[in-house]
Amino acid sequence: MASLMMNAVRLALKAAGKPMNKPARYLAERKNREDPIRVDPPSDIDVSYDEIGDCAFFRVTPPGPLSNRMIYFHGGAFVNPMRKVHWRLIARLGEVLRAEMIVPTYPLAPQHDHRPAHAQARALLQAQEGKSFLMGGDSAGGNLALAMALAGRAGEVPTAERLILLAPWLDLTCANPKGPELEPKDPIIGLEVVRQCGKWWAGPEDPRAPHLSPLFGPVDGFPPIDIHQGTADLCWPDASDYATRLAAAGNTGRYYEYPGAIHVFPAVTFLPESKLAYRRIERDALGS
Repeated sequence: MASLMMNAVRLALKAAGKPMNKPARYLAERKNREDPIRVDPPSDIDVSYDEIGDCAFFRVTPPGPLSNRMIYFHGGAFVNPMRKVHWRLIARLGEVLRAEMIVPTYPLAPQHDHRPAHAQARALLQAQEGKSFLMGGDSAGGNLALAMALAGRAGEVPTAERLILLAPWLDLTCANPKGPELEPKDPIIGLEVVRQCGKWWAGPEDPRAPHLSPLFGPVDGFPPIDIHQGTADLCWPDASDYATRLAAAGNTGRYYEYPGAIHVFPAVTFLPESKLAYRRIERDALGS
């Protein structure tokens, strides 16, 4: 059962109306804008800016001693830059994991398809050669993290020790038959919008190719993959199916469902479900 606070947040989002309910306007705003790459973090978070080749990224450093490094890809349907809630989410993850957070500012659609972002992410991973690191992402960022895990599985880039995914977007085509029934319960995602965003991201390639829609790819040969997924979220059915396949293949990661929780709910860090998710993330990744 969802907490009272989760229900209140979900109802508030529904009352405000989700922007994706106006797909023509939502998509036109992104198609006609200037390319939004850099975003300003809150002043109370320790952030620096760096580059490796063509890959620009932020380093988010939590207080206290550090014992980990995490490459984290932000979500936003591949068309939106980081928002305030992403910074809070990333800062909190850094605290619980005691990790320096490396956060790429990857090129976005529709001004770009997936190819520049994938190339930059690969370069960033190549720079981790010989180092231990975690990898993760939320929503579209979870998709990108899995795309890089597939490259690691093929021996093309270094492999993370563990993946931590928050409501990963696993199928760019959003073809799950449960989607239309679930859409009215999701106060954030709209099917028409994200399907178009998926087409933009895929560019000239098949959007169902595994490096674009990991749902259709292999599930063996990965490091542990942890997934945290709410059930008031269009990503839920695919995440559940994918986790079942991972477990059947012997993956030692954990899958957690949160009844009534919204898309990427840990970004709202004060929710009881979010606090529980962070405790689980700390325990599973650090053994504490």
